[in-house]
Amino acid sequence: YTAVSLSSDVQNDFICSGQAITFTASPENGGISPQYQWKLNGQNIGTNSKTLTINTLKDNDVVSVTMKSSENCPSPQIA
Repeated sequence: YTAVSLSSDVQNDFICSGQAITFTASPENGGISPQYQWKLNGQNIGTNSKTLTINTLKDNDVVSVTMKSSENCPSPQIA
């Protein structure tokens, strides 16, 4: 089973304008070198990295990440 969860370093669910937020992807069965694609409101951003730091979030922005496993025959390959 391949999966990825997302967490941030935000305290108390409160973000100030311009505050840098670091998001971290936690893969399950991602293999030795999983590939990451970060998205902000459905648009690709960031680099192929386990973390993303962003300081331009606005109300109702949605940050997400997909992970492509490097395992042999993962199910599914992309989470």
